[in-house]
Amino acid sequence: MSEPKRRVIGVLMSCICVIVARASGVEPELRAKIMNGKNRKVELEIVLAQYEEDIAWSETYARVRTIYCKGDAACAKDSLRLPNVGREAHTFLHHIVTNYDRLANWTVFSQGGEPKQGYQGHGRGGGHMLN
Repeated sequence: MSEPKRRVIGVLMSCICVIVARASGVEPELRAKIMNGKNRKVELEIVLAQYEEDIAWSETYARVRTIYCKGDAACAKDSLRLPNVGREAHTFLHHIVTNYDRLANWTVFSQGGEPKQGYQGHGRGGGHMLN
């Protein structure tokens, strides 16, 4: 891969924000719209990068979520399988490139673990930004 392409991909990956709000933290109107199936994936899509994480917390968003799984036994039955290469940035970039012409108005990217407030360090949970 050429140096300019590496730079573009590096900048793109560093620009991906990983922000997910729990059901209790979402604006009430938006939460109701999502839960009642009134929100369409063209408006809002939640993209999860799963490996072994329990994604039961995301059932509230089932109508607007897309799950990519690089693991085996823990994969959600409605997940799209990807080879276990790279990390979540690879998954997010795959989604962007594959769906470039049909991306949602708002796309939220997150690792598969349940969002928690604060950062406890690599491999110990958290890392998501919540208020």
